[in-house]
Order: sequence, then C-alpha cells, then structure tokens
Amino acid sequence: MRIIQLISIVYFFTYGAVQAQEPEQLRYESEQFDNLYAISDSIYRSEQPSRKAFKELEVWL
Repeated sequence: MRIIQLISIVYFFTYGAVQAQEPEQLRYESEQFDNLYAISDSIYRSEQPSRKAFKELEVWL
C-alpha cells in the first residue's frame, strides 16, 4: 500500500514539473521548415535544415 502511495506522489510531482517547464513557443510558417519555433529572442528549434532552409533563415535573421 505504501508503495502505491509513493508511486502516486512521485508521478504527481513529476507530471506537474514537466508541465510547468514547457515554454511558450512562437511557430513560424515556412516553405522550407515543417517544424520551426522560436523558443526565445535568440533560440530557435526545428528539424535539420536543408541548404534552401539556411538561405531562408538568412533572410529572417
């Protein structure tokens, strides 16, 4: 019984911590990227860019 309580408590705090750490992200519409987001003013995330995608980034940044 104590194991179930312990697992429940750990799950509750772990799930809450993961949800609290998700930053707001701004999604960019792009022809070259399927998944381009701005995490902050200087940090972006996406899939591996192609040569054309790098050219598109040069225009944006």
